[in-house]
Amino acid sequence: IFLSLFGIQRIGLSIQEFFFVFAAMAIASFFGSLLFGKLSDAWGPRKALMLILSIWLVLVLVLIVSKHPLVFLIVGSIGGAALGGIWTCNRHMISILAPPEKTAEIFGFGGLTVKFGGVIGPIGYGWLATQFNEEAGLIFLFFFLLFALSILVKLVRARKVDYGAVVRS
Repeated sequence: IFLSLFGIQRIGLSIQEFFFVFAAMAIASFFGSLLFGKLSDAWGPRKALMLILSIWLVLVLVLIVSKHPLVFLIVGSIGGAALGGIWTCNRHMISILAPPEKTAEIFGFGGLTVKFGGVIGPIGYGWLATQFNEEAGLIFLFFFLLFALSILVKLVRARKVDYGAVVRS
């Protein structure tokens, strides 16, 4: 919903043009899942997730400064690939960090936090965009992503894991 409103209202796309961007994002998410799955196996999910969140931070900054439809298509495609990567690497990270007897519980909690973020992010963005402007909403999303990145860094520092040994076994 966020992306469609943003593309139609801020960028000025028609509904038909937006569906083209949405299709590009969906296709890119498939390839992003494959790419970041390979990176997650090679680097470990921590580094892959940090790269993905860094990509998202850059994409949000680009959206703050650009209203061009082609830029929106490119950002949407890269964002789709990054979204596919988040889905893939998040599961890899949970499978490594969760104790075997708590795996199902942790996966359930992970799903709940994704749904929570899917509510808080659009509400925060929407409120700021209606009270101020879209840029304020995007700045909120930028700090939301930065906060997520800082949690990831602290979480992994709290429990050092040899990802290579896990992948090879």
